[in-house]
Amino acid sequence: MGVKKCLCMLIAAMLLFYCFGGLGEEYYVVHNPNPQDRLNLRIFPDKESDSLGRYYNGVIVRKIRDVNREWMQVQIGNASGYMMKEYLCDFYPSQGNAVRDAQIISPYKAHQELLDGPGMDGELIVDLPEGVQVQVLGVTGACAHVQTSGTDGYVPLYTVSYPDQPVKKKTFYAYKDSNALEYDLFVIRKMHTDEQNRVYAVSGTFEKLIDDEECGRMIAAENGKMFTLSLSNDFQAEMLKSNGLLPIYNVPVKDLYQWYLCSYLDGSVPERGKLIYEWDEPEGNFDFWFVTTQVFLNAEQEIAYMEFFYVPWM
Repeated sequence: MGVKKCLCMLIAAMLLFYCFGGLGEEYYVVHNPNPQDRLNLRIFPDKESDSLGRYYNGVIVRKIRDVNREWMQVQIGNASGYMMKEYLCDFYPSQGNAVRDAQIISPYKAHQELLDGPGMDGELIVDLPEGVQVQVLGVTGACAHVQTSGTDGYVPLYTVSYPDQPVKKKTFYAYKDSNALEYDLFVIRKMHTDEQNRVYAVSGTFEKLIDDEECGRMIAAENGKMFTLSLSNDFQAEMLKSNGLLPIYNVPVKDLYQWYLCSYLDGSVPERGKLIYEWDEPEGNFDFWFVTTQVFLNAEQEIAYMEFFYVPWM
């Protein structure tokens, strides 16, 4: 680590300790004997308890209280939980810091939502512009806990770009018809699920948005032909946080079925025990109309990434 970076982090640590110490608050630093390892922030003071995230050496935590000789309740930004005392120290070590500098670069868009929690439960803090510098504090699930300009939050791991592991920009798939017209939107009409309600494929139409003077309208490829696309094993998505609420923003999603229940049906499973699709029962009482997305396909023509696309109907 460079001398300049060491000095900056040491000064930051001293400010935390001395400024906040006068207010009766205590701060500690994650200090694992193995600097490549990470320290779990757990839900309960128990090694078998679920982890809220794994944090790198050099991360500063605020002490909430001592639980016993082995555990301390701490806070890291918006996250609070329990850490083992033996891996925390009350001084800033001169070596072993593993907090890494990175940039946020979404492979698919020009900004990235910074959320106050990981995954679907996160609320929007701010939109981060492409290339913004962050420090990566730790990892929780498929999200990174990062800090930038004094604000901490969560972003998908695939948006964290390191100098030695840069994020590459990717292009959404666009269907081309026989006239070479491109349809860059995939409108989901039906989700195919297994017995555990895991979505393994989606069916829909490829469409494009036409901006008229009075309103936006969609036109479909191949006279509305339905296409069925499988989801890849490493499928990722960023989908609408909540239908009908402002502001409009996306959150990381792995489970499309649970996402739809939470975003569109207030988390409730339909009384019939399964979703009824407008495509199957256009005249019936259906739960699912359509969802407009953009998709990235892998070499096997499976959906590797999907993103909700907001159509501003006027």
